Amino acid sequence: MRSGKVKADEFGACIGFILDNLDTCYLKVDRNYVIVEANSRALSWLRLRREEVIGRGYKTVFRRSPLKMLENAIEATIFTDHELRSYDRPDRWVDLHTYPVHDGAIVFFKDISAQKSLEQDASWTRVLLERTLDALSAHVVVLDKTGTIVASNLAWRRFAETHGLASSSDQSPNYLALYALPVERSPDAARIVEVLSDLLAARRRAARLIHAWHCEGKSLWFQLSAASFESEGETYLVVVNEDVTAVKEAQHVLGEAAEHVSLLKDEERRRIAEELHDSTAQHLVAAGLNLMGLKTRVAADQASVDLVQDIDASLEVAMKELRTITYLLHPPDLEKDGLRSTLATYVHGFDKRTGVKTRLRVSPAVGLLPATLQRAFFLIVQEGLAEVHRHASASRVAIDLRCVQGRVHLLVQDDGRGIGRASSGKRAPERQLSRGAGSASIRARLRQFGGELRIVSSPGGGTTLHAMVPIHAVSVTGASGSADDAPRG
Repeated sequence: MRSGKVKADEFGACIGFILDNLDTCYLKVDRNYVIVEANSRALSWLRLRREEVIGRGYKTVFRRSPLKMLENAIEATIFTDHELRSYDRPDRWVDLHTYPVHDGAIVFFKDISAQKSLEQDASWTRVLLERTLDALSAHVVVLDKTGTIVASNLAWRRFAETHGLASSSDQSPNYLALYALPVERSPDAARIVEVLSDLLAARRRAARLIHAWHCEGKSLWFQLSAASFESEGETYLVVVNEDVTAVKEAQHVLGEAAEHVSLLKDEERRRIAEELHDSTAQHLVAAGLNLMGLKTRVAADQASVDLVQDIDASLEVAMKELRTITYLLHPPDLEKDGLRSTLATYVHGFDKRTGVKTRLRVSPAVGLLPATLQRAFFLIVQEGLAEVHRHASASRVAIDLRCVQGRVHLLVQDDGRGIGRASSGKRAPERQLSRGAGSASIRARLRQFGGELRIVSSPGGGTTLHAMVPIHAVSVTGASGSADDAPRG
């Protein structure tokens, strides 16, 4: 009868079956370094038949392989694990393990060439990415979900070291904590922390803002761009700070130049207005007086009297037009009466001259604006209404001027045909979409003060011109209105 134990030959056959179905090469070497066992995977690797391996010396089969690891296993009973390039097949990598047993050693090895190739590709890709990022002048950092810096480029590391932001410990610093700086050094720090916190908390996916950095008497400006991404289930944030100081300085110089040009233009307008008022108008007055004297001399000649009366009427029209032109060029009451009163007078005159019904609303806070800004908005209203009269074919126009939350808002809304619409209702040529040269002039004036212009045409007709300018808190203390005071449009 068979016993409960598996017979030796059956056990051996079972072991042989297991070894032949391993995806790892297996060899057993006796203490004389003779190969006594080999599985199918090992024979396939060696490209030899079983009889060419079993009973042969290890060095006969593996001609180039050193015996050091095998000797350690057989002589000193030392386990070894190595990833190395194959000596007999240099184009391949193997994961090699040697284990001592009582009658020799067992060798397991596995072809890991594909894995190594992937690792090398990944390593080279990483090196290429790191070198690319290090070549950038922008500061780049990658943050984990806690805000800790897990990667950074050379530009950031140099900036951090120069400005005392580098961590003295071995631990990576928390990027958000670096902005716990005096407001004089980083006035936008609180805003930056708020934006990055929203990104890390998934309240937004991306953000961009421009912020200042003051250090050692210098002002630097950066454009911060940040976006979150996921990798292997973890959320990360990439933050890029690009130095835009040169751009800001150029904008500042351009703004100063534009302001200087505007001042020169305004001064020229004032000079022309005064010249017309003090010289040309006086000549017309003198001509009128002389005409009255001439009228008495030709009283007997009715034809001459009629001619003189016609000339007198023309002189009166010329005087009215001259007064209007001098007022438009340089309103004399702006400095004395302020923008609100001067606009009311001008709008009333525009209504009478053009027949366009005009409504004006001006916030009292406008009276606290700097004189240069008041004058700019007066000229913008002038140009805006001129655009309405020339291009909109409107019957009504509404003007709203408000100070809301640190900004001046001007809205000029008409009920005309809209931008890009001809009188027939068809689409006008593309060049008409900007409503003439006036909008370019308005944009230039707004740029002097860091403002912007939006022009929106409604599908049913009508156009809204929306000019916005930020107010410096020092210039307009208490000038901001409530949210209900905000112009709509």
